[in-house]
Amino acid sequence: MNSRDGSMVQQKEQQRISVSTTTRRQHLMTVSSVISLLLTTSLPSHAMEEDPRRTIVVRLDSSLDSLGVQVVNTQLRGKPVVAIQRVIRPKDSRLQPGMIAEGYNSAEQLLQTIQNGPYPLELKFINLAAGGDAFSDMGTTLVTPKDALELAQQTEGNNNRSLSSTKRGLSITTLRRPMSSNCAIQSRRGDVLEIIYEAAYIGRDNKKVVYDASEFRGTGQPYQWVLGNGDMIPGVDQGLYDMCPGEERLLDIPPVLGYSSQGTRIFRIPADYQSLEWTVHLMSIDTTIREDNNILSRQEREGRAL
Repeated sequence: MNSRDGSMVQQKEQQRISVSTTTRRQHLMTVSSVISLLLTTSLPSHAMEEDPRRTIVVRLDSSLDSLGVQVVNTQLRGKPVVAIQRVIRPKDSRLQPGMIAEGYNSAEQLLQTIQNGPYPLELKFINLAAGGDAFSDMGTTLVTPKDALELAQQTEGNNNRSLSSTKRGLSITTLRRPMSSNCAIQSRRGDVLEIIYEAAYIGRDNKKVVYDASEFRGTGQPYQWVLGNGDMIPGVDQGLYDMCPGEERLLDIPPVLGYSSQGTRIFRIPADYQSLEWTVHLMSIDTTIREDNNILSRQEREGRAL
């Protein structure tokens, strides 16, 4: 191999690493949004349905059986939980670091149950990375359960509005649900969303000031953009995943997910603002999926298009 060929190979490898890093960052944003939805108490009923891919059941037949993992005590949404810290020789190959043991609030409690039974014993582990559309085309999660757990601990919200939004992270509240119970398709990364929105900031004097809105654009049409492409501030980008056409949400966004603590001159938002409030009504997905016709899944729609 000559020096020119070697240089080309090196360039291709650098491009591959760059694409891989960018893709993983996008996937982390997707899962962060899904987790924000899982943690909020204002979810619509259709989003509360359990995805079987989130739960792994491991059966132990006797005290001689071993899970083959190390667990650790941690916290999620202010409550003690038990998470897998390291996988050694797992009883089930699907077990991964970051998964949560369902129904246990300490590693000692889990260990006592494994030691004493009764047998056969079924243990359930929750994969926070498996929710909504956070799956690849191969059916595997886009990021690891460990990534998802860390993101959950960083961005978990609390709907108690007396708390500082900079401490509680992104808060998502459902203001309106679709009139129809049908919501076959929810928003995911790469979808073209049409939204009607109003954006405001909350100053240090607790005064709410509207700084942007879809009606300010003068087109008379909803604002259109691609979810996950980075055009929006992170709090808006993360707050609109797994959303149904016809749904309306209130996003309470801390500065770290908005314009940072410095504010922005473009919208005349001061450096000492407390938070942002975005009210967003999703009109359509990909211009054709609306509240009144959202009865077919993505696969069914693709099949009809063939």
